[in-house]
Amino acid sequence: MSGGPGAPPLLVAQFSDLHLRAPGLTANRIVETNMLAARAFAAFAALAPAPDALAITGDLADRGEAEAYRLLAGLIERHVRVPVILIPGNHDDRAAMRAILGDRLAADDEAGINRPAEHLPVRLLPLDSTIGGESHGRLGDGQLRFLRDRLAADPRPAAILLHHPPIATGIAHMDAIGLENAAALEAAIAPHAARVAGLWCGHVHRMIHGRLAGAPVVIAPSVAHQVQFDLKPDGPSALVLEPPAFVMHRWDGASFTSQMVFVDSYPGPFPFLS
Repeated sequence: MSGGPGAPPLLVAQFSDLHLRAPGLTANRIVETNMLAARAFAAFAALAPAPDALAITGDLADRGEAEAYRLLAGLIERHVRVPVILIPGNHDDRAAMRAILGDRLAADDEAGINRPAEHLPVRLLPLDSTIGGESHGRLGDGQLRFLRDRLAADPRPAAILLHHPPIATGIAHMDAIGLENAAALEAAIAPHAARVAGLWCGHVHRMIHGRLAGAPVVIAPSVAHQVQFDLKPDGPSALVLEPPAFVMHRWDGASFTSQMVFVDSYPGPFPFLS
């Protein structure tokens, strides 16, 4: 992992929006999310070079079922040998997450349910943007204070993880349930923008790039199903069975490049011919 020029790059894989169900159940009555998650974790385990960490940016479960979190715990145990950063999404249940995955979550009140990974060359600072019973997101005073304090205390670069994107995407029905106090997040990071290497989000089920306070924002696709690409102001809320994918973030000692990686295998590779 890269701590500076000449060192190996730091690789962080980002999964999002698994929407796991209790065994035998599907999401939205049609999506075999448990099977798709198993494929994603198998693909993660086969990556070479291996990532240095795995971040999962919310909606781990579709209905907050304890059985879904047990399934996730088993997938992590079988396939992952590096630090895992978990954050909740609006479909998650914090109490069930803590009951099943508590050994991977923070224990102190200030950090909430999220455990930072601060031993890497780029610190990974997770935030909980969920509001119980609501689809939209908001960062509470404690989360914003936690972020300001962590950014001020350490000059090393940091990536900020949260479920709800702080930018508009143009997909109207998703923007309506985005992060409602994005301006507060922008104000929190602005004094430290030079050390914010990225903001990594989920929720929208599409690969989308933007900026906040000069920092790059990456919204990850889902390792299950995607949201319909539709930029009409009255576009309906709908999913599509486009290929499952995740993001690989590569830190070269100065900045991240972020690439979408499809979970499934496709024909090839074939050599380019002159």
